[in-house]
This record gives sequence, C-alpha cells and structure tokens, in this order.
Amino acid sequence: MGLVHCSKERKLLKSMKFPKEYSLKVDVKKVNWEIMREWTALRVTQLLGMEDEVLIGYIHEQLGEDKKVGCCRYQL
Repeated sequence: MGLVHCSKERKLLKSMKFPKEYSLKVDVKKVNWEIMREWTALRVTQLLGMEDEVLIGYIHEQLGEDKKVGCCRYQL
C-alpha cells in the first residue's frame, strides 16, 4: 500500500506548478526553531481565532528540525 501512495504522490507533485523559490535549499541547522514554533503557534491562533494545541503540535511535528522534506510536499 505504501508504494501505491508514493507513486500517486510523485505523480501529483509532477503535475503541480510551484514557484521557483521552492527549489531553493534551506540549511535547517541555521533555523531558530524556538522562534519558528512561537510564530507558527501565533499564526495558527490568528487564522483560527482560537488556540488549537493539536493542530499546532502537528505542524511543529511536520516542520521538525530533523526532517528533510521539500517544501513542495507541504503543498499536498
């Protein structure tokens, strides 16, 4: 089942158009994760009009400093 998901995801990524900035590499070692976590929590709260700890936790997990995921995949 995992291979089917991966092939569908690859096909979907190829069919989508992304800004050229998405191809730039980011050195995640230089990211200040404490500030990033504070900003994402504040922004989610602003967008929702309330604090959602589950969603904020999920976002922090997805943006984890040890992950190597391209920003194009976040669009899916």
